[in-house]
Amino acid sequence: MTLILACDLPFVTAGLLRYLIQHIDAHDAVVPVSQDGQPHHSAPPIAGPACLNSPFDSIGQFAVHNLLPNLNTRFIDWGEISALPGAGLFFLDLDSPDDYAHAQSLVSS
Repeated sequence: MTLILACDLPFVTAGLLRYLIQHIDAHDAVVPVSQDGQPHHSAPPIAGPACLNSPFDSIGQFAVHNLLPNLNTRFIDWGEISALPGAGLFFLDLDSPDDYAHAQSLVSS
């Protein structure tokens, strides 16, 4: 099993990862869906061995969203994970110094 996790998601929890792992079932990959209903490809997809053998759409396109169409992917709806502790912050990514300052303010409050 493989965990693909973006480095700018500081609020992903072990509880979320356990939930995703427990629900991979017969799928090649499992991906959470954010509050806005969008698959969150930078959030932690969990993938089985098939992802290691599945080609990306084109050379140089090493993004998760290029890999998932080639796999039997299960998308976990927000309603399934919204009650997990910390769920409101799972998809908060840090793309700028302002994002980082905002995250710091959340931790210090």
